[in-house]
Amino acid sequence: MKLFFAVIIMFMSLCSHAQIVINEYSAANFDDYNDNYGQYEDWFELYNTSAANINLNGYYLSDKSDNLTKWQFNSDINIAPNQHMVIFCSGRNEINGGNIHTSFKLHQTKGNEWIILT
Repeated sequence: MKLFFAVIIMFMSLCSHAQIVINEYSAANFDDYNDNYGQYEDWFELYNTSAANINLNGYYLSDKSDNLTKWQFNSDINIAPNQHMVIFCSGRNEINGGNIHTSFKLHQTKGNEWIILT
């Protein structure tokens, strides 16, 4: 529940001036959406609210407010205008084709869990 409120607060604070927003997430993906390995990893979705392509190279993702640069997009990954992109929180730390896996996982039961885009 804390994760939900943290994401909502961040979404609302970023919405007014951000072009990429964290749109949706699942911290309990048991059978809804599987990754390129056939695993049901937790995930979140980025959404490009703008009318232009956005290159994520150099952006950071984190699940810790005290470590905002935990995982970096280090290649040219583009989100088209008004499009969504799913990011898996599998701990695999890889970009494999169109499948992006962070170095961290989400935990439904841990307190102070975050999804941060900087």
